[in-house]
Amino acid sequence: MKKKFIFIIVFAYFLLIIPSIAFASCDQALKDCTSEVESFYKDCAKIWASSEARATCEWEKGYKPGSWDYMKCEEEIIKKVREECKKQYQKHTDNCYSAYKNCRKGDIFGKVWMEMSWAGEDAQHIYEGSAYFTIMGFWKYKPEETTELYKNYRPEGLQMMTRYEEKVDEKYPDNRCRPLYQRYQGGGARVLMVDPNVDYRLNPAGRLYIINIPSKPPKEAAKFLPEEIKKLYGGPIYGVGYGPGKVIEIEGIKKVDRNYPKCLIYKKSIIEVTFGEFFITDNLIKGEMSGSESWVSCGDGGPYPNGIGFVIGKDYITVLEKGEPQYDPDNIDKCDYVTYKIKVYWKFYLIK
Repeated sequence: MKKKFIFIIVFAYFLLIIPSIAFASCDQALKDCTSEVESFYKDCAKIWASSEARATCEWEKGYKPGSWDYMKCEEEIIKKVREECKKQYQKHTDNCYSAYKNCRKGDIFGKVWMEMSWAGEDAQHIYEGSAYFTIMGFWKYKPEETTELYKNYRPEGLQMMTRYEEKVDEKYPDNRCRPLYQRYQGGGARVLMVDPNVDYRLNPAGRLYIINIPSKPPKEAAKFLPEEIKKLYGGPIYGVGYGPGKVIEIEGIKKVDRNYPKCLIYKKSIIEVTFGEFFITDNLIKGEMSGSESWVSCGDGGPYPNGIGFVIGKDYITVLEKGEPQYDPDNIDKCDYVTYKIKVYWKFYLIK
């Protein structure tokens, strides 16, 4: 397969046409960046604060909602969370403006968003949870790594914003015990850098690339090419990704004992969740590097084994080789225990 692909590229070297790509201005990129940060801040300051207050004051400390102790605890937690959200908002707004100052014609601005939610049960527990991440920023054009065959772009200072929430109830709690077994919530924002070990051309774990394959072979050569080779002419394709993701600690609480009255006692707990690893390949149709996908997968509860990340292979070469588009987590219609629903959206455009 690789030999055939190389043959086509070499053969068509002087016949390639650089595809046109949907474009926008640096000002539009700045607007998209700050708008995303603003949305994250609102979610953080409102939803996260109240959710954190309940988990700490009611579940961990055992205060009864509406009591003086609960209201005092809630006030302190909300104030603390909002202050932290404000710091993150300022930090990442500054990052948007910093990236804007370095915005150059020929760069690509992009955003990738993923949401994963899950629900289901096994013999002992009932699971419910959700998580998402947004990665956005500039992929800088690298002319020294670009030929007529392909264009290469390297990400610099990508921003990632994350959110995670999980609740696990006991299916058969002891008499008079709360069903809550454990609960985790958290997230935050990070600046992502590409690992030097994966920083080389045409590596989707750290680059965005465009391969300029012709949509059909030249007439003079078409009659000599086998049909299986002709099928590999389908127009330009692109790939983009980030790896190996970022590990983020998520705080929560976990039941200490299942025997009454100790079942009312919870302790702090921390889990590590990997966010942001993704890989997309697709056809470059009408200059658009954008799309959305949703599918269902299966698991055993909690964060997916490979973390909050995904792979989508939709380019025609992958489809020809595999027989269908490729998805990770796997696309599975029916689950025995916990069902995971995945939604993905992405959009990239060239800075004019």
